[in-house]
Amino acid sequence: MKKILLIGDSIRLSYQESVKKKLEGKAEVFGPEENCRFAKYTLWNVKPYLEGKPDIVHWNNGIWDAYHEDSFGGIFTPQDEYLHDITRVLMYLKTTGATIIWASTTAVTEECSLLYNNEIDVRNQAVAQMMKSHGVRVNDLNAVVKKDIDNFTAPDGFHLSEAGIRACAQQVSDVLMEYLD
Repeated sequence: MKKILLIGDSIRLSYQESVKKKLEGKAEVFGPEENCRFAKYTLWNVKPYLEGKPDIVHWNNGIWDAYHEDSFGGIFTPQDEYLHDITRVLMYLKTTGATIIWASTTAVTEECSLLYNNEIDVRNQAVAQMMKSHGVRVNDLNAVVKKDIDNFTAPDGFHLSEAGIRACAQQVSDVLMEYLD
C-alpha cells in the first residue's frame, strides 16, 4: 500500500481527515498534526515531515505567505522570497523519490481584508510555472474554491467551510487516486 504525505497550512489540515477516510484501504494517508504554516516554516520542518518515507507528497503553502500583516500593506513573505522557499522545499521533497503534487493556494472572499485574490493568483501562476518546469503536477484547489467561493469559504473569508472541505477533499482524493495501483 502506498504512503501519502499531506503537508501544508490550515487548508490542508481541514481536509486531511476526509482524504484519509476516502482513501482508507487504498493508501496510508498521513501528515503532521501541526499547521505547516508558511513556506519557510515548512522548509524548517521538512526533514521530520519526511520521516514516514512517503511514496506521494501532496503539498501546499501560500495563505500565510500572502497574508498582509497589517493594514499598511506589509505582506508576510515577499514574492521572490516565497518562490525561493518553495523551491528549496521542493528540492528536499525530490530527494525522497516520491511523486510530488503541488496544491495551489485557495481563493478568498472579497470580505477578507488582509488577503487578496489578485496577489494569490500571481503567486499561484508563478509557482505553477516553476512546478511544471520540475515535472510536478499542480492540483488547482484555487479553481475548486472559486467555483462556489461564498459556499466554500468560512465566515473569515479564507478558511474552508464544511462544503469547501468536502469539495477540496474530493479533489485531492481524486487526484491522488490517479497515482495508486
